[in-house]
Amino acid sequence: MKQIPVDECPAGIYLDVAVAKAQYHGEHLVIDFKHRLFSTSDRAISCIKLSRYSIDIAAAWILAPDVLFDYELRCWIKAWQTGNCVWDREGNGEFLVNSEADAAPLVITRTYLKAKGIEFVEIPEELCHD
Repeated sequence: MKQIPVDECPAGIYLDVAVAKAQYHGEHLVIDFKHRLFSTSDRAISCIKLSRYSIDIAAAWILAPDVLFDYELRCWIKAWQTGNCVWDREGNGEFLVNSEADAAPLVITRTYLKAKGIEFVEIPEELCHD
């Protein structure tokens, strides 16, 4: 597995696994990639279906309260962005982008991970385009 920056990770199972790991506070999870299931390593929790946060707006919206408390979500030209508006004393505003993607679920998922302090996502070497 190789680590890539959250903002470079495409939508899909690897971002979704990173969300599950964040939700379980870094606890070691046993992942069944084929069936999109996971469980805790001590089996205290039996298999749980892995949500498709990065591609399904309904699933991503579950993450939104953790994201949209600190960040604004907007559609700008052809991209979805999260960030903050800042204003100077003269009333001039600027939008500081935290994350940007072509779909709302993807930008919400990436922003959620970054808000939880996760800067990198693990993906298999064969998916890297170096």
